[in-house]
Amino acid sequence: NNGYAFIAGDGESILWIVNVNDCTDPQLVTSITTACNYARDMVVQGDLLYLVCDQYFQIINVSDISNPIIECMYDGVNSATGICIKNNYAYIANYNLLKFDITDPADPILLEEYPIPGCSYNVAALDDHLFVTTESSFLILRDSDLTGISSEEFMLSAGTSLLQNSPNPFNAQTTIEYQVPYITNVCIIIYDVTGRKIRTLVNESRYAGNYTAVWNGEDSYGNSVSTGVYYYRMELENGYAKTEKLLLLR
Repeated sequence: NNGYAFIAGDGESILWIVNVNDCTDPQLVTSITTACNYARDMVVQGDLLYLVCDQYFQIINVSDISNPIIECMYDGVNSATGICIKNNYAYIANYNLLKFDITDPADPILLEEYPIPGCSYNVAALDDHLFVTTESSFLILRDSDLTGISSEEFMLSAGTSLLQNSPNPFNAQTTIEYQVPYITNVCIIIYDVTGRKIRTLVNESRYAGNYTAVWNGEDSYGNSVSTGVYYYRMELENGYAKTEKLLLLR
């Protein structure tokens, strides 16, 4: 930024400012102790530097590059990983998306916490839109001064899938692979050919990603079931459901 590099360490509560006007001979200008042991992202805009880490949101005045001054330290942006600035607003990606009014750099005000399907990693802003990435999806949101952040206009995700178990047929145990696009409750149940429930393999919340479930051929009571055809069904709380067939050989 204007011939200076701003470096925040991982595991170091220090912000270094380096003069890089001569790239062959960078010079350390100064350093300042911050509250961020594990800095995750920063933005410099005008005379202010905005820094986020696992817990804190800090605003640092760098108008005098040799004497940076901490304007504020906001405690409560848990697991923040990204930040962007638009006009008088700061948007911080953590598990959700936080919107701050930064009109007064000494006193940022949390205006909104918008839930993101899956942990948000980073955020960018352009005009009235926000662009958010998670571990498995890309979202475009609309934001306005009147209505705040509204639901996504676009979402590209890794998708939902339930794969064929492997091995199939199986004897001792088999593995079922599945994928969910965002945080949701996942239920996977084994049924026999009559539709009777044999065993629940999964019934809990999952973040977006790829997972496996293993069935050892036993029912809910630990009894080995007999040779035959069985079905496994995955259901998500959004209504998604898919069933696959497997063969157990004793």
